[in-house]
Amino acid sequence: MGTYKKYLPVIVVAGVLLLSSAGCNSKPVSIGQVAVASQINTDNTPVNGGQINILSTTPTIYLCAEVINAKEGAVVEVEWQYLTGSRLLATESFIGNRGDGSPQEFLLGIAPTNSWLSSRVDLNSSSWGTGSYEVIVRLNGQEAKRVSFNVVGSQDFEDIAKKALVETVYLGSQINDQNQITIPTTRFSRSQAKIYAVVLLKKAPAGTGVRAVWEQLETGKQINSFNTTFTGSGYLPFDISLNTMGRNWPDKLWPIGNYSVSIYVDKVLVTTKNFSIS
Repeated sequence: MGTYKKYLPVIVVAGVLLLSSAGCNSKPVSIGQVAVASQINTDNTPVNGGQINILSTTPTIYLCAEVINAKEGAVVEVEWQYLTGSRLLATESFIGNRGDGSPQEFLLGIAPTNSWLSSRVDLNSSSWGTGSYEVIVRLNGQEAKRVSFNVVGSQDFEDIAKKALVETVYLGSQINDQNQITIPTTRFSRSQAKIYAVVLLKKAPAGTGVRAVWEQLETGKQINSFNTTFTGSGYLPFDISLNTMGRNWPDKLWPIGNYSVSIYVDKVLVTTKNFSIS
């Protein structure tokens, strides 16, 4: 009896550990985030969070997939489809045996482990076919995730990259010290002193050219255009002033009608916003 009491705490602790381990192992294996990328990190995660558009001359395209609660016996299959060309590009299977010879694999451990795998397709001609692609990720034979992307030519890729620098454009009648619109509107009075268009840019390379072109839609006449440069992320304001523009009209007030402001980034038209004066 004394011996039983002596070892009872050890038995209880071991039982708790076994139950805890069993509880962890009961969590199902699943596929978390997936992303297509042209570059990956050493842990198979996508550089810069993945891409929707891929340049047609990209040497290698990757599919990165997060495997959650990975366990022995889990099998992940990746299928690449070229939808525009109605063609199967490649299939690849993963079983969690990452090592020096298989860095693309996900990880397995004693306890369930979260890690990433990376599937790849390599360019074997001068360029990928442009159009729509899709990658299907299956876990143990069942579809888990599906991700689409586009392959585009160099000019389209450049245009898309320019457009991606602009998050949005705000219109209004007043801004604050941070160049943010404080009174948003798309309807202005004839006596409005200034009409603002504020461009929110994200990660613009040094010296990115930005241009605002203002037009009166009924006449098709350009009433103002202004060019500047911008670097980084933040708010860039443009405006048209009645004090300057009013001299163009007999009563020195904005003419009633519809107007637009178009935003260009390095000569690429990004967006056009319409507004009215009444």
